[in-house]
Amino acid sequence: MEKALQYSQELIDEYKKTRGLARNIYYVLQLGTIVLSGVTPILVLVDKSETGSVWLKWLPVICPAIASIVASMVTSFPFQENWISANRVVELLEAEQEKFILGTTPAYRYYDIADPAEREKTLRKAIANFIAKVNSIHLKQVERDAAESKEEKKVESSDSGAQKAPEN
Repeated sequence: MEKALQYSQELIDEYKKTRGLARNIYYVLQLGTIVLSGVTPILVLVDKSETGSVWLKWLPVICPAIASIVASMVTSFPFQENWISANRVVELLEAEQEKFILGTTPAYRYYDIADPAEREKTLRKAIANFIAKVNSIHLKQVERDAAESKEEKKVESSDSGAQKAPEN
């Protein structure tokens, strides 16, 4: 029973790390886009004043370019989707873990069996059910990630094919 709970907790912890990393990257990139886009008009005004600094003349060009790159990263990589998806899996795994610990569903109920041999048998079945459910939740997420990755590659290959000049 402890190994089953440890296994599910390790999955939960891994998805929490993924969730936190994806969320933080998403927010940093979004904030970077906002700041760089907001600073650009100010830099254009500073450039109009005759300060004479060479590096100030480049800032109105550099900031929008960086903002464009950062905004492209936000749209090109699914940080927000990964964060939301990992959060959903964490919630599902934690809920399943609680159901198992509390024995709230018939599949996990073994506490109220009086006969020790029958209780042991039911406990083994409950652990097997729990591991199967945890694996099912995890496998669905892995399959979803694989399908999204495959779809992204398909879109990328069709985009690159459309951009190629026809050969004569």
